[in-house]
Amino acid sequence: MVRLRKRALLPAWLRRAVLGWFDARYISRADHRQDIKDALWEVQTLGREVTTLRAEVDRLRAQVAKATPEQAQVRRWDDAHRLAQETAA
Repeated sequence: MVRLRKRALLPAWLRRAVLGWFDARYISRADHRQDIKDALWEVQTLGREVTTLRAEVDRLRAQVAKATPEQAQVRRWDDAHRLAQETAA
């Protein structure tokens, strides 16, 4: 890319105003690179968190699959449900 640049004498206040306008309007390359690095770091952190949460969900699912209610408890629930149905009828 070829840049054509001409120099001209400008008053200092005008040069500051123009440079301030450009600085306010455009982001520098260093700031842009830092923003990209920050976004990448955030994505990687979220990926690690999702992996951890998936492992925890799998662990909890396995724990729930192992847990079966006792037969006495199941009979009490069935009796309570039957009584509730009879009472409602």
